[in-house]
Amino acid sequence: MSYAKEYYKKYYQINKEKIKEKCANYQKLHPEYRKNYRKTHPNYQKERKQKLKLKVLEKLGGKCSNPNCPIPKDKMDIRCLQIDHVNGGGHKEYLSLKTGNPTTFYLKVLADMEGNYQLLCAYCNWLKRYINKQKGCC
Repeated sequence: MSYAKEYYKKYYQINKEKIKEKCANYQKLHPEYRKNYRKTHPNYQKERKQKLKLKVLEKLGGKCSNPNCPIPKDKMDIRCLQIDHVNGGGHKEYLSLKTGNPTTFYLKVLADMEGNYQLLCAYCNWLKRYINKQKGCC
């Protein structure tokens, strides 16, 4: 991590409450800014989610992690890749997040340092769910 990123991360941690208060006050004083921003950037949320997903795919290797995957690596489409919980329990985690927002999940995967997640193609992911009799497949 660069020096600047480390500095701003520490600065944010120290001044977190002050920064949040300043942002909240600005939003109260300038409600039109948010409306105008949404009008001029209608796809902001979608683009943010896509960028986060690409970061997650990059972090997890960008290909199916099953060595016995029947789909050739050169034919694999990244749209078919799914984030899999290595030890199962994805449904419980989904319910514990209490939001249908994938951004929260992507941020959690990016923050994971223990290797709890892997990428599987849709075929391998559903096959794993069926073999392990996990929720949503049987």
